[in-house]
Amino acid sequence: MNIGVIGYKGHSKKIIDHISKDNSLKLIVFCRKIETSNKLNLLNNIKNITYSSELKSLDDCEAVIISSSNESHLHYIKYFLTKNTFILCEKPACIDLEEYNFLKNLSSDQKKRIYFNFNLKKSILFDLISSMLRKNNYGNLFHISISMSYGIAFKSNFQNNWRSKKDNIFQTIAGNLGIHYINLIEHFFGKTSNIFINFSSVANENFIDTSNININFKKNISSSIFLSYASPYSNLITLYFTDAIIEINNGLVREFSPRDTYDKKGLFKSPNEKIIEKIPKDFMNKSLENSLDYFILKVKNNDEFSINDFNQNIESSLTLINSNYFGYK
Repeated sequence: MNIGVIGYKGHSKKIIDHISKDNSLKLIVFCRKIETSNKLNLLNNIKNITYSSELKSLDDCEAVIISSSNESHLHYIKYFLTKNTFILCEKPACIDLEEYNFLKNLSSDQKKRIYFNFNLKKSILFDLISSMLRKNNYGNLFHISISMSYGIAFKSNFQNNWRSKKDNIFQTIAGNLGIHYINLIEHFFGKTSNIFINFSSVANENFIDTSNININFKKNISSSIFLSYASPYSNLITLYFTDAIIEINNGLVREFSPRDTYDKKGLFKSPNEKIIEKIPKDFMNKSLENSLDYFILKVKNNDEFSINDFNQNIESSLTLINSNYFGYK
């Protein structure tokens, strides 16, 4: 089976490295410059990978994976819709209202052939939250707090990195990282009622490197997402239930309960802590592999994708398109 991949470095290389392990697949990787494809073919020692600078060389592929710049996603979607090809498109689904309306108005048959890769839905984090909500042992989940940071803003090459650009919301840290968690939380809580984003420049005033995203949903449900490229690494997720607090941090899942916990004076104190589960620290990378495997299997079985997932995924992009944001220059 022939699989086309648009993009060859960074995140795209992770995709290529994983799916090329399947010897039943033949990968045709598109690079825009012929000098690049020639060089990569010369250095390539993997038999089922070919690099090409001709987009038409992907026309006969059963599926194509779009892992190029955000601004090019819809261009390639439009092209391969005419080829009746299965499409995996990396997030975001769209970057402005015109693109959103185009995708929204596609036919059902067209939507069923497109899979937007919000791979957290194929992660152990997704399974963990789903299980907690299904078992209902902790009362009602009413707030999710996410804190994620990396220190790359202090690296000398950050100013030339695409993450430092700000041509649109999806080039910022809120659009690049935040949309993963917005999509995940909207799956559980439904469409946002309003969203406010504060941007700041901590490492260098010329670049946005930090954002605070505050989201409100219906039924008194909310979420806060702190993201920064200007701090040591952290990946902390806290779930606030009415009867317990669940903290996911550094591969450990901790439960703080019961709610009514008192000291000797009869005053509230922090509940008892216990580790209830251990999860891989790199669950994000594993979720990418799971998502790719899911897509490939669906294509091999000539199976269609969920229209509900399609609609939910473009709605997550719309959430950011319509967001209220401050400190963005």
